[in-house]
Amino acid sequence: KIYTEVMKLVSGFGSDNKTIKELENFINTYKNNIIVDFKADFPDIKESDYLLYLYLVAGFSSRAISIFIGEKLAVVYNRKSRLRHKIDKSNIHNKSKYLAHMRFRPKDTIFVGYPL
Repeated sequence: KIYTEVMKLVSGFGSDNKTIKELENFINTYKNNIIVDFKADFPDIKESDYLLYLYLVAGFSSRAISIFIGEKLAVVYNRKSRLRHKIDKSNIHNKSKYLAHMRFRPKDTIFVGYPL
């Protein structure tokens, strides 16, 4: 029963607009407005790709993201790869910054003592 309740709570994280806004604000505060810049540089990005980028910048693992978005882990890996490719092939000046923030590095995550 506890497992079911926890999974329901965690999986709802991916679709809760209030929580997503709070996460955006938190990341922007501690990572120099990277989400604001990303949205400005990629105004036509699909919402699902945007959320994937948001979760990656926040430092969530692929496994956690798969729970948030309700997809298999292999799907998350494929989507990350496609998103990296899309950013890399763009003509955006900040693309190296965006790609660097997609890499999961536990020491940099905003949820572990806030070191940035």
